[in-house]
Amino acid sequence: MLMARLGTRENWFNQMNRLLFQGETLSRIGYPPMRAMRNLLLRAKGVPKLNNLETNFEKGAPLFQKIFGEDWHKIPPVFHAHYAPRSGTSDRVKVEGTLDVKVSPLVSVMSRLTGALIPYSGKGVPVTVTFWCGEDGNSLYFDRAFHYADHGTCHFRSKMVHTGGNELIEFIKFGIGWRLTYQWQNEKVILKHRGYVWRMFGLDIPIPLNIILGKGYAEETAISDKRFHMWTHANHPLFGEMLHYTGEFQITEVKCETTS
Repeated sequence: MLMARLGTRENWFNQMNRLLFQGETLSRIGYPPMRAMRNLLLRAKGVPKLNNLETNFEKGAPLFQKIFGEDWHKIPPVFHAHYAPRSGTSDRVKVEGTLDVKVSPLVSVMSRLTGALIPYSGKGVPVTVTFWCGEDGNSLYFDRAFHYADHGTCHFRSKMVHTGGNELIEFIKFGIGWRLTYQWQNEKVILKHRGYVWRMFGLDIPIPLNIILGKGYAEETAISDKRFHMWTHANHPLFGEMLHYTGEFQITEVKCETTS
């Protein structure tokens, strides 16, 4: 708005810019769709986002060091290993453990139809989770393998994309994503719900999926340098818990490529 007021009136573009953005109301209405169109065109041309606000981030550091910020140096060693994959590398981490899983009938049906989320409940289900960074240096891939005794192995795969600060979006299939923040609080890693989105043409459009799935929440607590406890759930205000699992994991493999 300030730039529009300071701009000259020498040509039709500057005059139009001054007309559109010199007032606060028109600026609030007009800027978001213009910004969305700009981002769409840049994405179509393959132009990456600028990371000019991350000048203090150490090159080759773990992606989650950027997400936790100063708290990275406060969290226990097990989480340094858990979140070890570095941006732009082939680093890979594996954790193994058992979970008590509770899935509502609605989530079970949705999972079987779409191949996303978790389809079955169970006690002491062996689970293997493998995760690694994407080549763009801004995302983390998860492959969760639930080894059910009576249903075989079911995979729950997702992709977490860092969107700035301590906020990410965890995408499952069809471009559906859960916005969340990572925080180090009360000696725990806490994942807090920030809503659901649907990614279309590079835009993250908010959707009211919480009326079906409720709000998600998760915690991770260190047990030792190699073990941690975690629990997560999606809670609906009317229907109660839609998804819940809790248990312990051990870091079983950390593969970090050497850098020169």
